[in-house]
Amino acid sequence: MRKYVEIVTMDFGMCVIRVGEDPLPPDSQRKLRRLKAAIDRGVSRTYSARSQRRVDCTL
Repeated sequence: MRKYVEIVTMDFGMCVIRVGEDPLPPDSQRKLRRLKAAIDRGVSRTYSARSQRRVDCTL
């Protein structure tokens, strides 16, 4: 997760986010979608695992 944040806050990452995949050739679009899907799965697993932990909220 830290590496993802590091990448998307660099100039290149911000550019990719803003421009999107439309200017890319079809093969590169597919590759980018696969990479983004893998990142999404990783983020989802991280949040899911954290949300299932029991937390003691008593003061």
